[in-house]
Amino acid sequence: MDIASRSCVAALALLAAQPALCQTRPTHERADQGVIFFASDRGGDFDLYRMNPDGSNVVQITRGSAEDSSPSLSPDGTRIVFVSNRDGERGLYVMNADGSDSKKIADDAGEGARPTWSPDGRQIACDLKTGRKIDVYVMNADGSGLKKIADDAMMPAWSPDGKTIAFNRGQLPKLGLMDADGRNVRPLLPKDSGANPLPDLGPIWSPDGRLILYTAVTGVEADQTGHQEMTYEVRTVTIDGSQVKPLKKIKGMALCWSPDGRQIVVMSGERDEPDLFTMNADGTDFRQITSHPGKDMWACWGRLAAKASGQSRVNGDGSNEGKFLSLVLLRRQPRTLTAVDVKQAVGRAFPDAVGKCIVVESDRPMHFGVRTPEFDLAVVCIGKPYVRDRGAVADRVSDFRLKAALQDHKAWLAVDLIGDPEPENLESAYRHLSRLIAEFADQDSVALYSVATGQLNTYWPELLPVLRGDNPLTALTLQQPNPPVIPVSPDDPEMTRAVAEAREKWPQFVAAFEKRQPLQAFAVKAQFVEGEHSEFMWVEVKSIDEKAVRGTLANEPRDFQKLKLGDAVEVRVADIQDWIYSDGERMVGGFSVKVLERRGKPGGE
Repeated sequence: MDIASRSCVAALALLAAQPALCQTRPTHERADQGVIFFASDRGGDFDLYRMNPDGSNVVQITRGSAEDSSPSLSPDGTRIVFVSNRDGERGLYVMNADGSDSKKIADDAGEGARPTWSPDGRQIACDLKTGRKIDVYVMNADGSGLKKIADDAMMPAWSPDGKTIAFNRGQLPKLGLMDADGRNVRPLLPKDSGANPLPDLGPIWSPDGRLILYTAVTGVEADQTGHQEMTYEVRTVTIDGSQVKPLKKIKGMALCWSPDGRQIVVMSGERDEPDLFTMNADGTDFRQITSHPGKDMWACWGRLAAKASGQSRVNGDGSNEGKFLSLVLLRRQPRTLTAVDVKQAVGRAFPDAVGKCIVVESDRPMHFGVRTPEFDLAVVCIGKPYVRDRGAVADRVSDFRLKAALQDHKAWLAVDLIGDPEPENLESAYRHLSRLIAEFADQDSVALYSVATGQLNTYWPELLPVLRGDNPLTALTLQQPNPPVIPVSPDDPEMTRAVAEAREKWPQFVAAFEKRQPLQAFAVKAQFVEGEHSEFMWVEVKSIDEKAVRGTLANEPRDFQKLKLGDAVEVRVADIQDWIYSDGERMVGGFSVKVLERRGKPGGE
């Protein structure tokens, strides 16, 4: 068996989860929340913009006199498909996520067209005009292979497993489902089998594939001037149509889920000036995130590809074959892997193929070939960091926890697919990779990385059922749940002792900071106040003098309006409550963290 050699030239950033830290007020430390792309006419014509999920840091992506709308970010976070009339007629375009290299891929986009990517990023579904009708088509990501799959239909939405498309069907739109090839068309809601005069709009799959979000038209109301407007309610429904849950009445439409499925973006407001809002997946915590005069509409929420991603396979002759299918576990410590270990893992991963799989040991240490009835795989275990140019990555990382994880991981283990699968076998290939790598995950695993898609996620044990399931790539988009927030009284004796210890040992922190290495992360905790709100938060340290520490906020405030994650702040040394840094082997300090960790364990152990 030919085991391809690997060359690890990717620079990755890791996220090492720390407990939520607070005293009198909870504070939440969040992983990458992604960005929201949306369309707005705030500049005169409709253009595409990007912003943080809280509405901050708005960046214009497209410019010009054309009208651009309906953005959809590719699963790997590198491209956007959108609707535009930049050549005079409404069509479908694809560009890089930064707005560069725009290319038209289809004509005749329907009014209100909403393109959607397949989960593997290879295809796009969209509603296009066919004469006076609007039908759903599927095409390759470059526009080739255009094929109609549904008549008199619009607003397609691909399921996370790629097998099903939800859509609006009929001139009075109702929710429907069909197989991804257009077969097996059926209603989603049982009531659709009978007469129902009001439409249900815009189905959107939840990231875990269990629910479909939609907007129900509930009636018609007249305002004080006599103008009649439809009334709407955001709802979710299970994919078998059996359980419908009303979430919130709005003047608009639900648009998308957050990548972790915990929040929803909706468009709501008066007909001339709709804005964007977020709410929890249960309809609570409704918050306005845009308030610019004009129309803010059509949003998608996703995670951009890390600039550091892009690992490639290099053959023995130095030729580059491009990105390949591989899942990588990054580890805190090296491990010894034998052929027996691999054979046992293969037996657990593929119990139905016991006796049909072959494990071959390479002449390179801890390199193994695995032949299954369907695919040839390689298992590689390396006792050194996956990231080669860690200094270059550190310059791109602002979160002190990411910097610490970059320095702390010391080894990696990967399962590669040998050869390129046919498109119809891609899902099965990923299931093979994920089920096998799940058998190598242990307490030293800190992150999971997909080479082909450039996706990186923290690893925690609850991902194992996902990796062993039918839609394993979900493990790269799920967000690790926040640990429980433990309120602590200001006069708590144990916390008081922790603060006193941190202040007593402050010179140790200063001495370590003065001798810091390029990747070392240093942070202090202090109290911040805004109006009536008070929160204890961490600050990534950039400089220290006798009186103050300067750096950037490393927490997302819970109740503050002005102060945001990443803002530059200054803290008096006298106000510091705790400190923490990585010495390359372990985290040093974190005195209040240890108290909170003990409080969070059963029995306070």
